[in-house]
Amino acid sequence: MLTLISFLAVISLLAFVHELGHFLAAKLSGVKVEEFGIGFPPRVFSFRRGETLYSLNLLPLGGFVRLLGEEGRVAQSLEKRAFYAQPIGRKIPIILGGVLMNFLLALVLLAFFFARYGEPRVTYFLQIEEVKDKTPAAAMGLKKGDKIRAFRLEENKEWQLIQQPEEFTQFLQNNSGNFIYLLLQKESKKEVKSGWMRYPAEAAGEAVSILGIVYRPFPQINYRRVSLIAVPRLTLLTSFNLVKESLRGLKRMLSFFWYKRQLSPEITGPIGIARITGITVREGGDMLIHFVALLSLSLAIFNILPFPALDGGRLVLALAEFFFRRQLNLKWQRWINALGLAILLLFMLYVTFWDLQRWFF
Repeated sequence: MLTLISFLAVISLLAFVHELGHFLAAKLSGVKVEEFGIGFPPRVFSFRRGETLYSLNLLPLGGFVRLLGEEGRVAQSLEKRAFYAQPIGRKIPIILGGVLMNFLLALVLLAFFFARYGEPRVTYFLQIEEVKDKTPAAAMGLKKGDKIRAFRLEENKEWQLIQQPEEFTQFLQNNSGNFIYLLLQKESKKEVKSGWMRYPAEAAGEAVSILGIVYRPFPQINYRRVSLIAVPRLTLLTSFNLVKESLRGLKRMLSFFWYKRQLSPEITGPIGIARITGITVREGGDMLIHFVALLSLSLAIFNILPFPALDGGRLVLALAEFFFRRQLNLKWQRWINALGLAILLLFMLYVTFWDLQRWFF
């Protein structure tokens, strides 16, 4: 139930912000907004304020803004407020308003993330699976289940977090015969263990360190506090890297489909997103904020693709009108967008079926 509620809340937020971008751009451009809807019909609740109907609809996966003139020509007295009659300089901000708002939401969330939690760093803790008898580990009092978080050579030196498991192995090899300190994490408490390293490396082929333990590495996220001055730079840099990685992922998925004629394992639909949302909610607010920011950027990139029914497809039609200096047939535009929407819905159903197979069968 938590997964479902959190998923619907996240999707509704992203849809609201996206459609709000179209809505505000249309209002500022003087285009009449006939309806602002969250979700898709059938309608559950609605009210009218001014000239616009605001509605909450039954199907929660999205939203819409219905503009005057999108469904056909209107009376000549109303044409100046119809979308199709607007110059290209007004159409583009309306079309791209949702994408820009999704980018803005991601920037705001990332800025809050860095200001509240700091800069994330992936480190490892080493969970002890076995302690060998008559070894430095046994002499230190290490036990199965203990988690090693950091190490140091001198008592007064700063703890060194484990960036990679190999660093810990190298530290032990470099300090054979020396006195070392280990920082353990036991539930909510930290404990320090220390002792002499006087045990030769052995048991080749087994994950046994010269400390005399068998361990398994687990990644974890730690945060380094940053100044407010550094937040804008981190926000922009992280946004740029996320967009770049999203575009690379899109290229990989298209290449995978082109050469293998099947969906890439990287693709996930509503079921997969819901599952990941539930996991991030349980992990904590920091993971949820970062995940929603990533989703918002992904939604912006997806919507800007030049495909019918998406904002990118509508932008292509608007630019075609501008370059050919003639208005495209509204009926044909509706058919093109309807066809694109049907293809997207079929693709979503297929991905949903793909998700169900992966996650539950």
